[in-house]
Amino acid sequence: MKQERGYALRLLYQLKMILEKVYPPTDIAILRKTGKVGDNQPALKIGSAKDSYNKMQSSFFKTRLQALNKPQKTMNMENHLEKFQDEAVR
Repeated sequence: MKQERGYALRLLYQLKMILEKVYPPTDIAILRKTGKVGDNQPALKIGSAKDSYNKMQSSFFKTRLQALNKPQKTMNMENHLEKFQDEAVR
């Protein structure tokens, strides 16, 4: 890859763009309506997985945050029992 930074990424992007030009999305829509395939097998458009990744990352962050936070009832009970624990230590 000639040791140039980003060369492989550019190559993959160019390949993606060429594949989308060879088989335009309109051909895929016609295939779905009619069910007929021509000589060339149409390729589906390569979609981005960013939306599903963002949803998963958000739910993971929320669950981790909820695990770190204590419920208010537990905090109130700890504050109430703290006086008795201090008395037991004396």
